[in-house]
Amino acid sequence: RISPEFDDALSDIRMRGGSGRVYLVSGKVDPSGQVYFSHADAGAGLHAALVANQVVLSEGTGRRGFPDLYVDATGQVHVTYGAHHEVYYQRYNAQGQAQLASDVRVFDGLADWHLSTGLSAVAGGDDGQTVVAVAIRSDGTQSINAGMLEWSYSRDGGQTWTPPADLGWITDGGEGRRRPRLVSLGHTFHLLFKDNAHSGISLGSVDLTPDAGVQPDAAVIPDAAVAPDAA
Repeated sequence: RISPEFDDALSDIRMRGGSGRVYLVSGKVDPSGQVYFSHADAGAGLHAALVANQVVLSEGTGRRGFPDLYVDATGQVHVTYGAHHEVYYQRYNAQGQAQLASDVRVFDGLADWHLSTGLSAVAGGDDGQTVVAVAIRSDGTQSINAGMLEWSYSRDGGQTWTPPADLGWITDGGEGRRRPRLVSLGHTFHLLFKDNAHSGISLGSVDLTPDAGVQPDAAVIPDAAVAPDAA
C-alpha cells in the first residue's frame, strides 16, 4: 500500500518508467480532490520511496483529477491534470524535481459535464522542450457524448503555450474513461482518440520539427479509423 490517497484514486492512475526510475501520478476525483505525484528508483526500496516522495498538485478549483504522465527521451517527466473546466501542466526532471515555479494552466473553458474536471493527455518530444497537450471540451452532456478535441503545444518545456485550437474532431469522453492518448517519436506526435465520425479509434499525427512553421489550427491531419470501437 502506498497511501490512502492512492487507494481512493481507483483506476485514475498512470505509472511510467525510464532510466531506472519509476514515476506515478494519480487523482482523487471528489468535490475537493487533488492529484498526487511520486517518483522513486526502481529496486528494493521502491515502495518506501514512493510513499516518501509523494507531492500534491492542486491548482485550480473543484474536482482535480484525471492526470496523465509521459517520460520523454531526455528523462523529463510531463504531467497534466484536470481541475474545474481546466487543465494544468507541470514538468519534472529525472529526479522528480518540479521544473516550473508553479503548475501552468494550458486549457480553460472546457465546460460542464458530470464531474466538470478537465480531461487531457500529454507527451514530450525527444528534445525535452517540445510538449503537446490535448483536452476535451464538453458538449454539456453528463459523460461528454460528443466533445470537441482541442490541442496546444509548447516549445520551451511547458513555460508558455500556444492558444488552444479545435482539432475539428468529435470524441466520446466516456465520463473520463475514453480519454485520448499521445505518444512522441522524435518531433512527431501521434494522437489516438475515440472518433465519433468513424465509430472507432482514429489516429492523427503532427510533425513539430523546430522552425517548421506549424500552425495549431491546421497541423494534425486525421487518418482513417485504425481500430473498431472496442472501448
